[in-house]
Amino acid sequence: MPGIEGEPPTPDQLKTLRENALSRLRENGESNYLAEDIQRIAKSDHYVSRFWMHMFDEPGDQGELACNMIIESLKWRKEFGVDGISVDTINSALIDKGNVYSHNRDKDNKKLLVFSVGTHEKGKDNMVELKKFFVYYLERLDREENGDLITILFDCRNAGLKNMDMEFIQFIIGVFKDYYPWMLNYILVFDMPWVLNAAWKVIQAWLPPAAVKKIKFLKKNNISEYIDDENRRECWGGMDMWEYVFEPEVVKSPPPQINGHSESVEDTDHRQHSESRKTVTFAEVKSSASIDSLSSSITSVQTGPDILKLIPNHEVIFEAAANGDLMSRVQIINISDKKVAFKIKVTSPEKYRVRPSSGLLSPNVETSVSLYVPAVNNGNSPIADKDKFLITAVYVEEEDVSNSRLQELLKTKKPDGTYRLRCHLAGGHMTPPQSPAPGGWPAQQMSQVTTLGSAPGGPAAQDPSKQITLLLKKVVDLTGKTDKLEEQLTFQFYIQAILLGLIFLLLIIVWFYIPSSSIQCELPEGSGGQKLSSDEL
Repeated sequence: MPGIEGEPPTPDQLKTLRENALSRLRENGESNYLAEDIQRIAKSDHYVSRFWMHMFDEPGDQGELACNMIIESLKWRKEFGVDGISVDTINSALIDKGNVYSHNRDKDNKKLLVFSVGTHEKGKDNMVELKKFFVYYLERLDREENGDLITILFDCRNAGLKNMDMEFIQFIIGVFKDYYPWMLNYILVFDMPWVLNAAWKVIQAWLPPAAVKKIKFLKKNNISEYIDDENRRECWGGMDMWEYVFEPEVVKSPPPQINGHSESVEDTDHRQHSESRKTVTFAEVKSSASIDSLSSSITSVQTGPDILKLIPNHEVIFEAAANGDLMSRVQIINISDKKVAFKIKVTSPEKYRVRPSSGLLSPNVETSVSLYVPAVNNGNSPIADKDKFLITAVYVEEEDVSNSRLQELLKTKKPDGTYRLRCHLAGGHMTPPQSPAPGGWPAQQMSQVTTLGSAPGGPAAQDPSKQITLLLKKVVDLTGKTDKLEEQLTFQFYIQAILLGLIFLLLIIVWFYIPSSSIQCELPEGSGGQKLSSDEL
């Protein structure tokens, strides 16, 4: 009888399931399974409960189905050699490629496991090594998250048929379905091209109904429903400017002692679920005002104690560079007596680039941060009143801090100080919204036209060659696209010519294949009954 989704077993059901599973493991021979897996079944209530919850929608007895899955899962883990998979044993070339990686979290605070379909080519990598690499991440996340759910994201940007590795995707689905119980929060498919629709219909057929409900097809305009701005990479339309770099596993501390006994890490996390980590959002940094309300007071640029000194400390002034980009710099100085980690966020991440966007500063150490707007983005006056930078600072007590640990501290620790900078365009005039100007144009739009137009004091008026540079860059882009289109048309012309040639050759073969001597005409009755061959005709 089907159970209820997400409902764990009762104490009696859990006890019965564990006893039945351990009994069958002993009957089959404990040497056929990993000792640590048997120990996990014996000790971890949460792990056993995951098998129970995983089988909630399957027909039949839920306890018996869960017991069968435990046996099959543990058998597979022994045969696959899960205990021998580590960062030292997986193919380092796969680590360098980064087609599979884990970074950031979804809106439910579940860790993201990303498969970059667009950068993967089927047949290029050894399938056995690729499967081991994926299982490494499953094992690692299971340890790091203490058995909590994760979300897998298929990044299909720029993907085509050559990237759609059905064997590997079938393996991914198979391990979640048969060997890693109750682990999936969502299956997110981002920016899937229409050419892959048929492939995904096949993939959906492999999934049980409960998993099909978790599939969400997303684009940039709706991915924010599942991943917030801070956790979305810039290429997904978010604020995180992270570029792939392998992040080592975060080692968990030993399990605590409960009444003299060691409690499993999974059960500890399950018991302390209400104290789980929460992602710091832009709005949570200062609850008394929204981001837009900051423009009403330029003096309210800092909260918390004096930790960092910013130069400039109120407004970021952008100036046009020779290549058409808008450039600026900010000096960040640690004026405290402790190590400080900082992170820079921006309200319009699709416009601005920040390098570096985060870092760690020792006392009295400073760093320079480059801010710029690419020329391709600044054609429509991107520097606006509402655009602001937010710098958060946290104290770091640890001595040796890896990059992954640094990012985790910045995401999970409450900021010890926050700083805000407004954006300003050199030579421009930025004003708040006003009533329409004569002629029906809103005053704000008029100021934007003045800023980028030929009015005195604007950057375009100071250096008209910059506008020519922008125009030339757009012409070059357009020319490149035209060349690609021309190549495609030429290729199609050759294909059509070859097809016409083949058709013509086929007609000739058919014509000469039929012997002319075999074609005879039979005269109608009354004409003497004489038959004429084709030659006589």
